[in-house]
Amino acid sequence: MTDNEFERTARAWLDDGPDQISDRAVRSALDQIHVTRQRRSWGPARRFSSMGNPLRLVAGLAAVVLASVIGLSLLPAGGFGGGPGVPPPTPTPLPTPIPSPLTVGDFAPLAAGTYVTDDPFLARITFTLPAGWQGNMGGPYLVDLSQGTGPTAVAFSIFDTIYADPCDFTKGPLAPRPGSSVDDLATALASLPNIGVTAPTDITIDGFHGKQLTLTAPASLAGCTVSPEGDMRLWDYPLGATYGIGAGVRDTLWILDVNGQRLVIDAPEPPGQTAATKAEVQGVLDSLHLAAVPTPSPSPS
Repeated sequence: MTDNEFERTARAWLDDGPDQISDRAVRSALDQIHVTRQRRSWGPARRFSSMGNPLRLVAGLAAVVLASVIGLSLLPAGGFGGGPGVPPPTPTPLPTPIPSPLTVGDFAPLAAGTYVTDDPFLARITFTLPAGWQGNMGGPYLVDLSQGTGPTAVAFSIFDTIYADPCDFTKGPLAPRPGSSVDDLATALASLPNIGVTAPTDITIDGFHGKQLTLTAPASLAGCTVSPEGDMRLWDYPLGATYGIGAGVRDTLWILDVNGQRLVIDAPEPPGQTAATKAEVQGVLDSLHLAAVPTPSPSPS
């Protein structure tokens, strides 16, 4: 049957065809449409005038399916790849998830998904967590993320009080405090005694510049005067929270200037951390995106 003969036959059937169609036929037609609409078009789209009767509309869809099946049966062997040298269609990118605000509160389980640090934390950090993590935003200066009920795995923080000697808590904080720049804090941390420290190196994350360094506690703290928590006290946060590391812990820090706000990102790695745990932590770090905190609009006068 030629194309013209098929079209005349199809139109005659649509004009004089039945006003009823079985449920099974409707389901079959819709199933075929669902499958074939993902395929590449092999000719100009046809327009059908409205028929007023919903059953006629379904019948028309069935005719389109029939035409598609006939057309596909005429394709050369080998499918519909387009032949040698024709690239496959570009996949449609998945939509970017809308981050959920991470708000102030105690440590709580967080569903797998994308989050952003909200007010009052002084930086906007978007990150993605797998299942099984917990989080806490303690206020303007600290966000803690952990795997389950374990210790901190990734932290975002703002501080300027560093202890003079991590191995001797009685010496207290360093005086004077480091200056406000990234270099000031990196230099002060790199100068700490009785703890392993790598030389600060330049980094850039999302266009924000900074320094990276790693602190490593000795395998034993037997010769140290430790903090009341039994660890090497490293720094205090402005509202009284403290941070220290235990024996053998390796802590990598990224110190960044985010439009004038100094931000520290760190990922403590305890001894014996499994490869799977490391991969999860690295996945969270790889997902980080930074943005400056928007400047509040002036109040109307």
